[in-house]
Amino acid sequence: MSAPRQTVGSLALLLAVSAASTDCSSSPGSPQPSLLAPIPGFVQTLTTTKCGLGSGVHVVHLPGDTQWVGSEGFFDVDLANQSAYCFTNPFRPLKGPSAPTEIAEVSQYFVGAGLPASQIGPISTSYSFDSSGEQYVNAKIERVVDGVPVPESSAWAGLVDGQSLGEGVYWPELPASVSRELMELEAIVTNPARLAAFQAMLPAGLVTGSIVIHHRDASQRVPGHPADEVPIEAHACYDALIAGNGDLGLTECYLPDGSMFTFPSF
Repeated sequence: MSAPRQTVGSLALLLAVSAASTDCSSSPGSPQPSLLAPIPGFVQTLTTTKCGLGSGVHVVHLPGDTQWVGSEGFFDVDLANQSAYCFTNPFRPLKGPSAPTEIAEVSQYFVGAGLPASQIGPISTSYSFDSSGEQYVNAKIERVVDGVPVPESSAWAGLVDGQSLGEGVYWPELPASVSRELMELEAIVTNPARLAAFQAMLPAGLVTGSIVIHHRDASQRVPGHPADEVPIEAHACYDALIAGNGDLGLTECYLPDGSMFTFPSF
């Protein structure tokens, strides 16, 4: 098991610098939390997807979702969080792309549709079979922000001949508060004295952690909010591995003030 990473890179690309709003009392070159901008996301739409729906496409309104359904597949958008997925039927046979080619093709596809290239992290592959038994490759892109993983975000697709056989995207915009928390945690983990003081606030039995950004996953709902008015909730936190869990990867997530953060169960 590789050692957890404790540092993150510069957050300069996340700063929305405005000379008119710069605090003159700050030290030169110090980023101001008030100037940290929201972190851009990506929403796949019917106009940007390459999922072939066939003929007779029509709209179906479901509780919490809108679907575009055609003779060969459907494209679905979740009104609560703008996650999108598409499946086609029947699948067309694979015509030769290897896994490395598919990875590059899927990356280019999503970047061309609007996914921020700077947020592309590790890419993994899996394999599926079409209705005739032919194998094709799915490539899944994991999200990073300035090198920090965002495990609840992802974009995956299986492409053949430039068309998507199936795909899913959940890559929400993250609020400016996440940028501020990233800046605070970076200052903590890069200063040994501050890191020791921070870790002393955490419960006993935790081992060395790393900085991670968490947000609600695509399946979570917020009670009391209409489907199209769900508030964005996300945090940068210090994921500390629970001692004794080894490769199970069970962690607890702590905010810069030392408090534990968890999304409620729905």
